[in-house]
Amino acid sequence: MLRRPLPMVLDTWRRTVERLVSFSLRFRYSFCINTATHARSIVMAVTWKHALVAAAAAVAVAGCNMVDGAEVLIEDESGGSDEGWSSKWSGEPFDRITLAGPDNISFTTEGEHAVSASGDEKALERLQFRVRDGELRIRRKKSTFSFGDSGEADIKISAPALRALVLAGSGSAKVDRMEGDEIKLSVAGSGTADIAQLTAKKLDGAIAGSGSLKLAGSADNADISIAGSGSVLGERFSSPAVDISIAGSGDVTMASDGSVDAALMGSGDVTIKGKAKCKSSSMGSGTITCG
Repeated sequence: MLRRPLPMVLDTWRRTVERLVSFSLRFRYSFCINTATHARSIVMAVTWKHALVAAAAAVAVAGCNMVDGAEVLIEDESGGSDEGWSSKWSGEPFDRITLAGPDNISFTTEGEHAVSASGDEKALERLQFRVRDGELRIRRKKSTFSFGDSGEADIKISAPALRALVLAGSGSAKVDRMEGDEIKLSVAGSGTADIAQLTAKKLDGAIAGSGSLKLAGSADNADISIAGSGSVLGERFSSPAVDISIAGSGDVTMASDGSVDAALMGSGDVTIKGKAKCKSSSMGSGTITCG
């Protein structure tokens, strides 16, 4: 296993911070449900040495009262039935989903766009589904969220394809399949995304906080970043070209028979199954196990 000199380590972390800042700005819309809780969870997850990375995640809390007039609201078509909320969406198609809150998504790849929800009555009353530029945005009606004032909703979504998924909060998502040239997965908070089958030329995965990504499938290239104590559970996922960056106590497990480049700052761990050739740089007690 090759180890890189300190200047290369610092350059790697400069690029990692820039990437997390970009991630935060791009999806700051999703962070608005509970600014204080999210900021605390991310800062507590890392040491003072990782302040830049924590600050990158905190950028996302800016602009929380942003009004987006270009969004299209999906209306409930259930007619007030006891079965909950439902709609067959015939407007702008979507292949990206952003969930902000504690709710749970089940996504099925089908030819028709449809959304339905069941669960806690108060949660259903506050749910909003909006579409803009190919992205389905799911959030509560209020801009702030308290864990004590409503429960969870179980949301079922179907669409011909899903290319990107963002979770902001404590929600979860189970996805049957993701395919495409570039697949993007992002978790901010304590949420969990479970992808049963992923096939891509490139996977871009990012975690800020204690969330997790559970992956099965393959990608020609995989770029994974963790800030905090998050986990990538990829025992059934493989890629011949992997770039991993961890700041904090996060961990990554996956398979590769190609090349793996890992940069660790803190106590994070990387475990690579297979015959990969690994390069690593570390500051802290983190370890990489290759092969």
